[in-house]
Amino acid sequence: MAQKIPLSEITQIADFFVIVHHVRGRIRIRANLKNLSKAKAWAQNTKLRQFLADSHSNDMQANGTQAMIIALLKRLSAIKEIKVNALIGSATITYDANLFEPNLWESWVKKERLEEITAKLNDFSQDIKEI
Repeated sequence: MAQKIPLSEITQIADFFVIVHHVRGRIRIRANLKNLSKAKAWAQNTKLRQFLADSHSNDMQANGTQAMIIALLKRLSAIKEIKVNALIGSATITYDANLFEPNLWESWVKKERLEEITAKLNDFSQDIKEI
């Protein structure tokens, strides 16, 4: 049985990014610099390491907050493409808006509807993409 993404991890991830720009099917996020030290500590201790290891992906050794979050998102069937700009700490994510409703991104950042978001992410991860 596939490892589940814990609600507690989804809740913590919400603190680590802000939405810069969002149109249906495409979102640009940037690292939330006020929570940088918290994000670094999370990356060292996250339970997502087990989830990533269970997915048999090349990213299972991902280190750092950005790498862990990108590794998680890449596995989800709703995510089509991720372009990272490491210089400014941002990522542009192209996603299937029919699978992951645009308002869920805003809800995630506001820490609203987290149980629904976690369930949806776990549904997507059942059909993990090999990258």
